[in-house]
Amino acid sequence: MIIQLLIACSVFVSFWIGVIVLKKDYRKKLNLSFAIFSFTISIWSLVNLISGFSNFELLIKLTFGVGAFLPPLATLWVSYFIQGNKLSGKRRLNLLVYFLLSVLFLILSIFTNTIAAGSIIEVSFGSLFYFYTIFLFTAIIIPIYLIIKFYIQAIGIYRLQAKYIILGLGFFGASTLLVSFALPSFGLQQFGRLDSVSSLFFSLLSAYAIVKHRFLILDSSSANPSSLLVWPSSSSWLITALLG
Repeated sequence: MIIQLLIACSVFVSFWIGVIVLKKDYRKKLNLSFAIFSFTISIWSLVNLISGFSNFELLIKLTFGVGAFLPPLATLWVSYFIQGNKLSGKRRLNLLVYFLLSVLFLILSIFTNTIAAGSIIEVSFGSLFYFYTIFLFTAIIIPIYLIIKFYIQAIGIYRLQAKYIILGLGFFGASTLLVSFALPSFGLQQFGRLDSVSSLFFSLLSAYAIVKHRFLILDSSSANPSSLLVWPSSSSWLITALLG
């Protein structure tokens, strides 16, 4: 029951943070991409939550299918955080490849048994499961590598923002790989639903970074003294929105 409650909290918190970020400035590509990432986490967690009350096989397939989009979406908003509104041609091409692979794994997951099948009680993995795992592992490493590289060079408030991104993405990514892929490989499938719980840690860190360190209010492409003047009014608005 506790796990279900934590997953439900993840669904709500992730969705609400996405709404707050969009309400702040939906025209900003960083905010839009981060909101889409948050909404996807919310959907993924919701599917995971429902699967705990149903043996419907499609729910397990959707969990793996939707999960394939999380690392590329993380790479997208991390890229906007680092580079600003205009991404390099190479980064766009890489992202296109990641998203095409995500679509492929979504289709394979839903319409075949090559990724996974069964229910939350007993999941059986298909012939392409390990290729799926390799893809996710690689895709998770990319945004973490990018933000660590940025963190090393960043100063001031941007270094603090990067630190919380590293903590959130690092814990979320490592936990997901451990409980969803590493442990099931050794027959330990009972911990699989904890990956959605780990997303709550990321969402709470994001909320703290938004309120305390101006994350998604300022980004690395807007590093100028005059932009710091927006913080007092922005922080008051965010605190009010987060606390209701």
